[in-house]
Amino acid sequence: MALVYYAAANTISSITGYNYVADLQYGSDGQGWGAPELDAGSANSKVTENVTWDGDGDESNGVDSGWLAACYTFQAGANGLTWVTGNAGSQLKFGVGTVPSIKQITLRAAVQNETEMLWRSTLVSFYNGTTLRESVSLSDFGVDHTPIGSGTTGESTVRILPAYSDTNRVTVSAQVRMVSPEGVYPDSYDMFSQVFAFVGTRQGSSMLSGSGSDSLQLAPAVQFDPRATVNQLAATPFSDELLGTDTVPDMFGSADPTLL
Repeated sequence: MALVYYAAANTISSITGYNYVADLQYGSDGQGWGAPELDAGSANSKVTENVTWDGDGDESNGVDSGWLAACYTFQAGANGLTWVTGNAGSQLKFGVGTVPSIKQITLRAAVQNETEMLWRSTLVSFYNGTTLRESVSLSDFGVDHTPIGSGTTGESTVRILPAYSDTNRVTVSAQVRMVSPEGVYPDSYDMFSQVFAFVGTRQGSSMLSGSGSDSLQLAPAVQFDPRATVNQLAATPFSDELLGTDTVPDMFGSADPTLL
């Protein structure tokens, strides 16, 4: 069974070691003056797409994307990484090199204003070629800072570690939503989400060997500069909850670990 970790923090933190990333951000709500609303690729190259989230072009009365379908696929091939949401005019496609094994998928929802970024109905499926190895249905997660004065920065992350060492394809299907209340004028990265893929040579049936190519090196938390490119980002958890065991204590107390 795949291992799933949920985490939440009042900072935007950084991670090293991912190979490919798919990003969704507010951008300029399709107006063309900000960052592209969708992009996908590697640290060195990306493809982009402009998307209209709210539609009326008037931020003064608030922004609400509504619940949108988001679909992600990652595997080796000329169009191995695909990324699309319900409002996108076309599917983003990016070439992926050899994928000996998928070590980890990390999902992140984050805000940097009194805004909201949510995920629900998320299903992550791992394959060997076309053979389904396992599917994981995630709890709803995200960040809601829409109450004025609730703070401007926060993230919610989910890390999924597949159980099988021969996993070389993954799909993610979900619904995502961005909300900015009346009187808040969001910048390009004030609401954003990311999907990170980690690949490498696997040893054994579990990726939790803790050493060699299976170990993940987490960087210290850093303040996110919204002027930076999103591919410089990833998630270092504030605290982790390991589902299905009591090995890692619940550090959230009575709070919901999936919604900060």
